[in-house]
Amino acid sequence: MKVKPNTMHKEDGLIRVRVVNQKNRENTYELFNAMGGYMQAIEEFNRLILHSIKADGHYHFQLSGVEDGSLITRVKSFLRNAGDDLEKTIDRVAMEEICALTNTSKEIRTPQQIRDLGATIESNVNNKLNDTSRIEPYIDLVKLSKVCTLVSEANKKLLSSEKVEISSHGNVIPINTKFRSTVKESDLQAIVKHPYRGYDKVKVIRPCNFGVSLWELKSIMTGDAYNAHFDDECDWLDRYQNGEFPAVTAKQTLKIFVEYEKHITGKKHLIKNAIIKSVEVHEEPDAIQNKIFDDMD
Repeated sequence: MKVKPNTMHKEDGLIRVRVVNQKNRENTYELFNAMGGYMQAIEEFNRLILHSIKADGHYHFQLSGVEDGSLITRVKSFLRNAGDDLEKTIDRVAMEEICALTNTSKEIRTPQQIRDLGATIESNVNNKLNDTSRIEPYIDLVKLSKVCTLVSEANKKLLSSEKVEISSHGNVIPINTKFRSTVKESDLQAIVKHPYRGYDKVKVIRPCNFGVSLWELKSIMTGDAYNAHFDDECDWLDRYQNGEFPAVTAKQTLKIFVEYEKHITGKKHLIKNAIIKSVEVHEEPDAIQNKIFDDMD
């Protein structure tokens, strides 16, 4: 069957998944099963990318139609709690990342490969979402494993001569149909997110004296090290960078009001997306200062 010219290159805001099938194919129902698997994988992967930077975002597909030619399904993506620009960016970034995901390896066999893949995606998303660069993306590895399984199972339903393409906003990318994953969701520990909003006393490991880059902090209350940026309504950073206060040294402790997410996986935890709402600078006497740093070692 022939595909209409430029069908996959339309700039109409829709996402298309095209399965180019072998002529006179038997077991045609497997094509539709494969298409369903790809559609679910792409929707869940786009949602995974969105939630890595915006936990309260809502993402889903709505069927727009099926086109002539090879099996082509077109859908409209919908985001709630996000603007149009973010919707377009999420679709673009997710497309690029799912293409990279399937080309990572012909087979993913271990939970560590999923962890490595998640870290790579976090880094790539952070680099590509320039307008949200102060946010630290965090990929849920259990959900990533599910996406890998969905793509793998869909790929198994295709013949060696068949191929798959995804298009969005005029861009077309291929899916590596040889990609396989044997890692189960149960092989990975679920991530539990605990929001925190309250006071913390911290030492500054690395400040940002210019611009809005993240500050590296260590809590003397919990021992946690984490990065944080300042809320736009907190004017302490501007005043500090304008020279109204002396440079922060090891002799100062900052009492901050902070919001963050604590991501807990098994016995490990990681603090992400910390936002400083207010700051008080406290001078520490040398004796107290020495004890603080002894406790931090």
